[in-house]
Amino acid sequence: MKIIRNSLCFILTSFFLNTAQAGSIEEELSAIKKRLEKLERMVQRQSSVIEQQNEVIEAKKQQLEELASNVEAKDGLGWFSSVEIGGVAEVEAAYNDPDEGNSTSDIVLATAELGVAAQVNDWVSTETTLLFEEDDTDLEVDVAVITITPPEGSWFIQSGLMYEPFGTFQTNLISDPLT
Repeated sequence: MKIIRNSLCFILTSFFLNTAQAGSIEEELSAIKKRLEKLERMVQRQSSVIEQQNEVIEAKKQQLEELASNVEAKDGLGWFSSVEIGGVAEVEAAYNDPDEGNSTSDIVLATAELGVAAQVNDWVSTETTLLFEEDDTDLEVDVAVITITPPEGSWFIQSGLMYEPFGTFQTNLISDPLT
C-alpha cells in the first residue's frame, strides 16, 4: 500500500508540476516565437539594405569603368591630351663680305607663329593662332575659332576670326567673275 500511495503522490506531484511547467513552457514558447519573428524582420530589413548597397556598388563600378575607359582613351595625360600646341619661327640670316669695306651680318626673326588648339568637350573645340611678321604685323591674333559639333554628327557651327578655306570661293551667281 505504501508503494501505491507513494506512486499516487508521485503521479499527482508530476501532474501538478507538469501543469505548472506547461504554462511556463507555453509562455516560453510564445516568447521564443515573438523573438524569432522579430529576428526574421531584422534579417529581412538587413537583406534589403544589403541589396540596395550592392546596387549602389554596381553603379559605382560602372561609373569607375567609364571613367577608366575615358582616361585610357586620352592616354592618361589628363587635360594635356586635349590640348595641342604648335608654332613656327622663320629666321632670316645674311652675311655680306664686300671686296672693299667692312663685312656685315644680320639675323632677324622674320615670322613667328604660335597656335593652340583644344578639345574642350565632346561638342566644343577651339583654335587660336598668334602671328608676328617682321615688317607687316606686330603680334596679333591671326585665327580665333570655336567649333560646335555633335560627336557623331554630320553638321557643325564654326564662328570667329578665320581664313576662307582654299578653293572655296562660291558666289552662287549664274556667271562667276573671272577673278
